[in-house]
Order: sequence, then structure tokens, then C-alpha cells
Amino acid sequence: MPWDISGVNENCWQFSALYRSNIFLYSAYHDPRPPRGGAIRILGMIDRKRPPNYGLLCLFFYEGRTPPRSSNVTDIAATSLSPRSNEEVNPYLITW
Repeated sequence: MPWDISGVNENCWQFSALYRSNIFLYSAYHDPRPPRGGAIRILGMIDRKRPPNYGLLCLFFYEGRTPPRSSNVTDIAATSLSPRSNEEVNPYLITW
């Protein structure tokens, strides 16, 4: 199945150009399960077969607060489709 997201809908995807790769963020949710007691997880597509191995940050915007808070990415995990995919853009679950 090709992951053609060249016609990205800005209402659905947030695009970020990274060093040597691009990331398309789709959907975020709060995961309250242990062991961390809560994490923010984002489903995204990265235009590499392997996720970036350099530090990534997430900016959290809160109403009435400036500037946004930043947090380091703690994990980038391949989804069940990623290891089998030979596509140029692959899905990953990103955790903060």
C-alpha cells in the first residue's frame, strides 16, 4: 500500500522539516497507562525507513502561557506496518 501524502491536507497533517528527513504529524492522544503514568503519543509519517536518531523536541502550547513548554521525545516506535514497508514514507508512533 503506497503512503502517498504529497497532497497533505493542512487541516489533518502538521508538517515539519527536519535534518535529512521530513515528518508529518497526524493525531495525538494522552496515554495514561503505566509505567510512565502518562505520555503524549503522536501518530506520524516519516520519510525514512528508520526514524531519526537525533534529539527531537515537542512544543506544548497552553492557553494564556507564553512561550510554549518544550519536551524531549522519549521514543519513536515503528508501527505494525513499518517493518514490512518499502515505501519512502513510513508510519511511526512518537512518544513524549
